[in-house]
Amino acid sequence: MSDELAKKLKVYLLVSSSIIFFGGLTIWLVLLSQGKRVTSDGRIEDTNVLKINVTPKDKVDVFINSKEVKLTDNRVTGVDVGEINVRLEKQDYTSWEKNVEVDKKEVKTIYAQLYPLNPEIEKVTDVNIDKIYFNEKKDNIIFTVLNGSEEEIGLWKYNYEKKPTDLFSDPKPEKFRNLTDSEINCLANNDYSINVSYNTDKILLSCEADSILIVYDVDNSKFKLDLFNDFNYIPDRIEWLKDSKSLLVEDGNIIYIYDLSNGERELIYYNPKNSGLFSIVDGSLYFLNEDQSDLVLYKNGSKRGLISEYEDLEIPLGVTKIYGKNTRDQVIIFETKDKLNFNNLSEDVYKKINGNFDLVDISLDGNTFIFLDKENNKVYSFVTEHTIDSDIRLRADYFELGDSSDKISYSVSNSGTIIIRVINSEIGSRIDLMDTDGSNVHSIDLKDEIISESVVVEKDNERIFFSTLNENGSSNMFEIRFDK
Repeated sequence: MSDELAKKLKVYLLVSSSIIFFGGLTIWLVLLSQGKRVTSDGRIEDTNVLKINVTPKDKVDVFINSKEVKLTDNRVTGVDVGEINVRLEKQDYTSWEKNVEVDKKEVKTIYAQLYPLNPEIEKVTDVNIDKIYFNEKKDNIIFTVLNGSEEEIGLWKYNYEKKPTDLFSDPKPEKFRNLTDSEINCLANNDYSINVSYNTDKILLSCEADSILIVYDVDNSKFKLDLFNDFNYIPDRIEWLKDSKSLLVEDGNIIYIYDLSNGERELIYYNPKNSGLFSIVDGSLYFLNEDQSDLVLYKNGSKRGLISEYEDLEIPLGVTKIYGKNTRDQVIIFETKDKLNFNNLSEDVYKKINGNFDLVDISLDGNTFIFLDKENNKVYSFVTEHTIDSDIRLRADYFELGDSSDKISYSVSNSGTIIIRVINSEIGSRIDLMDTDGSNVHSIDLKDEIISESVVVEKDNERIFFSTLNENGSSNMFEIRFDK
């Protein structure tokens, strides 16, 4: 064999071996990611994968059935079928433990929140807060100050996420708008509301007693749009559409879209006999048609009925409210006097919960919500869970969380993975943070402080915000960080 032929043969063997090796490695990694394993005799077996999403993420020890296992890319492979015990531990944090049912050929996802053993409660403001408002994504805070010095009274914002310019200091609340004497008087002595736009650029201030209906730009102190001068009335309901450029207005039996740039109005719904029922979902509008026989989607200037697209979608008789969400999944909830109808249009999951219920709160993705059973005065969570086996599917179940009273309030985190229960008493407040099924309860006691606004967990579950009212009548905002 010539030297040249031998060299070509060596190159061929080297390239072939590399292709076989890397090809085999790729196949092995794909099988591993799918929860499969290759036995010693070359057979491919189905196993199960446990995906663990935990906050905080770093330096967490994972135990399955009391045996420590390695977490790789948030996953544990080769998990046994059936019920397993999962325990998570992190130094200086609470442990988390739960029995989890794992099906054959399943990628099971669990969400766990660990809390500092000695959390630091940090005071965010030094002004007397009247009300606090969050946008839907809960990543921006607007609050009002009506009592204090001239420098303090006004509209404030708190963008708590650090920016590249915040290298050596943490973000601070800042006032972005002064209020006129008439506005202060109306807000101080009457009920009022602030509606924060989806992208947090603008707010809508409404105080019906003094015919105040004003749009302010959060980042432009010179922008002020008095809608009452155009409307000459306070609408029954007014909501932001996406991008802060338009509003959805309901007045009696009429629903229309109002363009902020030119004042034009586009009629969406009119029925002289019935008022409209609608929900704004990520910039799109869902509403029932005139005879409540079809759910109509209005998007980008066009309408289409959804009954024909989703065969299992049923509209119950006597719908009183519609709720919708559309992040990962397209979720619509119908509320009637005697039931809640949950419809996940993306995953073809439809579930009815019969009873005399009120919807209390709903997560941003719509897959976790809290409802009150008014007959037994109990509060429940409804949770949907994505599982991956041969196909992506959705499970749905509900869990009892506890009693309801005028001193107990419930809410769900933006992520849909934490339930917040606030219990107020004459001597102080307690915040209970728990999993969506009511387990792994972590309590924070606030002595001599009464929580005056809902406790809000920000989008990444790394901190919570709340305001308190102390015995001196002053109110301030606090935060607790979970990632420190």
